[in-house]
Amino acid sequence: MTVTFDTNALLSATLWDGSVAQKLLHDLIKQNIKIYSSLEILNEYQKILKRDFDFSDKDVAEIMQKILAFITLVKPEIKVSVVKDDPDDNIIIECAI
Repeated sequence: MTVTFDTNALLSATLWDGSVAQKLLHDLIKQNIKIYSSLEILNEYQKILKRDFDFSDKDVAEIMQKILAFITLVKPEIKVSVVKDDPDDNIIIECAI
């Protein structure tokens, strides 16, 4: 099994202690399940940390260091346009492919 977290799940897993997403993340890490992400997803994640949660650049860098310890980065080679209601979510599908 492999997993790709969307931005909201990644936020929940990394910001809220005891959240369902955080419990899932911990279980996946314990089981050595590969968790994939892309630069596009992580860029969106960082943007939201700054914009919506008022994290400083230093705080974001520290969080990213922790995330990169368990994330496997991929560079999607296929671009898709399947999420019509929220085209930004296509980056999640691209990463999963």
